[in-house]
Amino acid sequence: MSDNRAPDPVAGAAAFIFLGFALLSVVLFAVAALFACIMTGFCVVVWYYNTPITICGETLTPDEAKRFVVRGVAGALIVPGLALFVCGFYGVQMRADALPYLAVGGYVLGSLVVGYFVEKARLEAAQQQAAMQVLPPPEQSARTVRTTELAPLRPESSPDAQPQPFRFATWDDEEELRK
Repeated sequence: MSDNRAPDPVAGAAAFIFLGFALLSVVLFAVAALFACIMTGFCVVVWYYNTPITICGETLTPDEAKRFVVRGVAGALIVPGLALFVCGFYGVQMRADALPYLAVGGYVLGSLVVGYFVEKARLEAAQQQAAMQVLPPPEQSARTVRTTELAPLRPESSPDAQPQPFRFATWDDEEELRK
């Protein structure tokens, strides 16, 4: 009879790797939540006083501050609502103490992550628009345009000249032309 209670070193290594990823995700969540909280404070001040401020070389306008807060609030409402919907759909009981974490995660997701991708899309659109401008604007034309009227290709026939009647070809037309 064999004793198979010996610890497997691969399972221990996998457990430590999983524990490291879990700890890293908790730290990243806490840092992102703290950053979102600090940025929300700046955004509320900018939005309330309606004056832009510069933080670390970046200017925060009242319109950007409003969008940051609105995206965060939308995320704080959508993520827990979606989690409750999915749990209800699959018939899984969700712990009530998870809702505040979902709301904070939704705020971070809405304000920081969605804001990052929106700003990235705006920069790409601006670069594409700058690359597409090939022609100079109309007020800066490189040369003046001259227009001239061209003479008609066919001379106009006089109204009293009669057109020749249509005549079918005969079998010896080519022979007559060669003579």
